[in-house]
Amino acid sequence: MCIRDRLIKEFLSEEAFRHYEIISNLTNEYNCNSKDNKVYRRNFEKSQIKEYIEENMEKSKSGLMYVCGHPGTGKSSILRLILQEYREKMDEDTLLNQKLHIFNYNGMIFKNLYDFSVQFIKDFRKDFLGKESKNIESQLKMTDDVIDLGNRIQKLLFKHKEYHKLIIIDEVDNLSMTESARNFVSFLNSIMKSDTNTTIIGIANSVDLLSKVSQNNSKEMELVERKWVFAPYSKDDVIKIVNKKKEAFWARYKVKADYIHPEALRYAALKVSKVSGDIRVAFDLVKTALTQLTLKYRQEAIEWKDKEDSWGSSESTHLEENKNEKPGLFPRQKEATAEKKPKEKDFKIDINNPVIDVKLIVYLSNTKFGVKSMDIIKTLPSQLIVTLKTLVYVFDEKNSINKNFKVSELFTANSKTLDKLNLPNTNMSDFWNGLKTLENYGLISYTEGKNIKAGKVSLKIDIEEMKMGLDEISYLKASKPNQRLSFGNK
Repeated sequence: MCIRDRLIKEFLSEEAFRHYEIISNLTNEYNCNSKDNKVYRRNFEKSQIKEYIEENMEKSKSGLMYVCGHPGTGKSSILRLILQEYREKMDEDTLLNQKLHIFNYNGMIFKNLYDFSVQFIKDFRKDFLGKESKNIESQLKMTDDVIDLGNRIQKLLFKHKEYHKLIIIDEVDNLSMTESARNFVSFLNSIMKSDTNTTIIGIANSVDLLSKVSQNNSKEMELVERKWVFAPYSKDDVIKIVNKKKEAFWARYKVKADYIHPEALRYAALKVSKVSGDIRVAFDLVKTALTQLTLKYRQEAIEWKDKEDSWGSSESTHLEENKNEKPGLFPRQKEATAEKKPKEKDFKIDINNPVIDVKLIVYLSNTKFGVKSMDIIKTLPSQLIVTLKTLVYVFDEKNSINKNFKVSELFTANSKTLDKLNLPNTNMSDFWNGLKTLENYGLISYTEGKNIKAGKVSLKIDIEEMKMGLDEISYLKASKPNQRLSFGNK
């Protein structure tokens, strides 16, 4: 146990320390190298890729597949999983081990097609001849003749036609960028010009790489037999994947503790799906939020230790006697914490019932992505801030985030807000002009009615972003310091 963990165990209750341990382990679950290496929500794509490979193996034929899609959509992970399954099966099945030979590369590590060709020929000879090949570079010589390079590889593949060769090239678009499009296609054509019983699978982020290449070679589309596009993960996909990872953790550690509020996860999933659909970004958000929880425990333990050091040994003895009265903070620690005013961004976390709430996720996502709407809200005049707070309150209170309200309903609610804050009331015309201004800022959408009162208003920005932006403004510019309009967590 490291020093910081011993500190937490010593100065916080057993229940608090247990939460800390679980959260620390759960944080690791959302790392790329976690024990749960499953790829969720991609079973169909996986089955289609395996079916293509196995059809080629069964018929002893060659083929080229292009797997593409936005970053973080599971392309590389699926291929790694497929290769892992094949290797495990090859360990048990002697015939498959003899029949299938796998070569796996990342195009980012090669400067050009020559470097790739040298490495592949080395690996191929080692795999089939069982020994290292020397002086490959001097034999090939440095050449820009990609057709010659392709021919050399084709001859090696053809020489061992009785075996199926599976070549995976991740980041294959990097190889196409280091050469001209014409050279890249010529290289592939040279390799695939005769049936060598080889399946080549290229993986890239660029969905339109093929169309770019084909501008210089009309035969390119004939070269590629199959193309699979991995769509970005949707909001529902992200929610299900994060929950699946959490459930895998529960099963492995024999615990069931949910530290992510469903609304917080919903917001994170919505944000990620809108920005990129990259599941790694969702994992990073969750991991960062969990890390914030662990930091809170460390902060509490350090503050408690400092208090004990300042109180002296007699106070320490008294506290030790009362240590197990209640879980969580000790009596004096509770008192000190109650007196302490929270700093900016010091999110309130109950260490005996820790939960990642929406506010924390919104703050972290805004820090990561940046939100233009928050900057806009900070520039609004005080009267418009009051109006915006009213809109947020009404939409949130009525649980009608995706609906719209008549101007007359919002005007009534706004009047009540102004009364509550002891601010001067406004007339319908001024209120309507304020709504039109908010529309110009891109925060709301206004639909004309038969008259001003019948017009309808809907939100254009996610309500949690709105609330976070309003929360950034410590006090309403036109109100007294202690007259803040509070929206409780639902």
